[in-house]
Amino acid sequence: MRSSHWQYLGYVLVGVGSGLSISGLIAFIYFHQRYWIIFQYRSFTLPLLIVGICVVAAGVVTFRQAREKRRHEIEEGEKPPMYLPPPPP
Repeated sequence: MRSSHWQYLGYVLVGVGSGLSISGLIAFIYFHQRYWIIFQYRSFTLPLLIVGICVVAAGVVTFRQAREKRRHEIEEGEKPPMYLPPPPP
C-alpha cells in the first residue's frame, strides 16, 4: 500500500475509535450516575470504551506506518534527476 493509503486508513481508524470511545464514555458516565437503572446494555459500556481506545491506538500506529512508508518512498524512487533530459525534437 502507498503511504497515502496508510494515511487514509489511519484517519478512518482514529475516527471510528473516537466515536466508539466517546459513545462508550457517555454511556459509562450515564449508567454510573444512575446506578438504580437496570438496563440490558449496561455491561457493554466499559468494553465499548476499551475497544474505542484500542482502535484509536491502532490508528496512531497506522499514521506512524504511513510516515515510515513515505520516508522510504522518498529515499528510493522520488529523487529529482541530477540533470534535465534533452528537449524533444
